[in-house]
Amino acid sequence: MTLGVTFFWERYHRKKDTVRVDNRETNLSKDMKSDTEEQPPAQRIELSERSKARNRRFENFEKFHKCAREIFEPFKTRGEREKYYDALYMLCVCPGSRMGGRESRIVEFFWGNRLFDKNEGLSQDGHRSIHFESEAGATMFFFKNDDGYVSIQMYPAHTEHRHPIEDFIIWRMAVNPSRLLKKRFQKHCWRAFMAYMEVTSIDGAPTFWQRIQVWCYRTFKHVVVDKKEIPLRYVSFISKIGTWVLTVGFSGLVIFLLQLWLSPNPSEHQNILDIRQSAIQTETMIEYLKNEVSCIKYSQDSLINVMNESMDMVKQKEVFSKQIHNAN
Repeated sequence: MTLGVTFFWERYHRKKDTVRVDNRETNLSKDMKSDTEEQPPAQRIELSERSKARNRRFENFEKFHKCAREIFEPFKTRGEREKYYDALYMLCVCPGSRMGGRESRIVEFFWGNRLFDKNEGLSQDGHRSIHFESEAGATMFFFKNDDGYVSIQMYPAHTEHRHPIEDFIIWRMAVNPSRLLKKRFQKHCWRAFMAYMEVTSIDGAPTFWQRIQVWCYRTFKHVVVDKKEIPLRYVSFISKIGTWVLTVGFSGLVIFLLQLWLSPNPSEHQNILDIRQSAIQTETMIEYLKNEVSCIKYSQDSLINVMNESMDMVKQKEVFSKQIHNAN
């Protein structure tokens, strides 16, 4: 009897504990489910939206990659300058790069090579040799980055012995590929490409505005020289001016503060000025009085001289009168 009650009691408590555990697990699952229902994974939704935007950029660049020839080849007959360069160099539009066209990240178009001179000489073994000189035209290079944005670079026209100081100019850093499908931006790319070709080619004839345009690119865009990106020129210029202003201005400010610190109070300064003014007025009055005294002294001396002369004349008159009286 006692064993049966004990077994029943243990079984009852075990069942009760399992019910409690099950209830606790169900409550935890309900709480987690309610939390997930009340707070949707906003971060996961945001990341999916960002990935969708990145995929759209990939799709837009793929469209640009496919229709690059249709976009840029008509520009070669746009004007006289384009016709001149196309006759000499020939425009090449290469989706996938000029190295086989297998790169899905790259689109480039460029003016090809042309011969412009030949040099005759002797080789090392004494035989006659002919060396042909050629020029490579400018290049505009589109590269799709990992985030889907596109960087646009411009490479200058160059020969074996003549090359601009820059290797290339990063014309745009992060362009949304959707802009590449717009005609306005395509024309903007072509104008920049033609201006760079006119300025860097040996037979280029750039207009004034094209020179200004390329100067702005070299000053306000990122430029790569000797495979190293140099600081922006206008930033260097502004930093130099700022350094000069800070050094000179700070020194002037320090001198001004020292003068304020070492100089007396304004009231004392005014008193000193009043005293100096009174001293100047006193000196002026003394000089005036000295002049007056000298004038008076001169007048007195003159009066004494006149009186002495008068006395001499009276004495002479008396002597003459006595002589006349004796003569009578």
